[in-house]
Amino acid sequence: MKIMTVLSLLAIHTSLAATSIYTWQDEHGITHFSDMPRQGAETVALAPPATVTLSEPDEAHAPRQQQPPALPPLSLALVSPTDQQTLRDNSGTVILSLSTNRPLAEHEQILVLLDGAPYAAPEASLHWQLHNIDRGSHRLQVQAVKDGKVIASSQAITVFLHRASMLQRTPPGPEPK
Repeated sequence: MKIMTVLSLLAIHTSLAATSIYTWQDEHGITHFSDMPRQGAETVALAPPATVTLSEPDEAHAPRQQQPPALPPLSLALVSPTDQQTLRDNSGTVILSLSTNRPLAEHEQILVLLDGAPYAAPEASLHWQLHNIDRGSHRLQVQAVKDGKVIASSQAITVFLHRASMLQRTPPGPEPK
């Protein structure tokens, strides 16, 4: 395809270079141009046609695609509750608030670990409510995941949940969507 284009351009260039253009005015004052000589016509001097050199693109001359700015590595911190905090909630609800050094990027999600196990599926939220957690000591940690790979983790903290009685345990409510 490229060779055919070069040959076509070369043929046009050669034919234009070999062609003379003639001009004249008729009895009505209209100027005419032709490639055929005519009595009383003048030859028009044409500038040589521009030439184009085709070559394969190389790294130095290839158009550069603009890269999105690189994001700094993500860092996470549990803001609330704090380490060694005692929580009193008879329904067993623990509310987590997280902070990050930058907004979550596309495909980055937060995974909450309760006592070393995932609490629920990862979500792109920095605020979580854990429901119907048993009373006692619990280890909490959050991780940022991207495409199934852990890219950041918070420090693990320990919280103590006090509930009035295990006999007054509330059944789990519907999970928020």
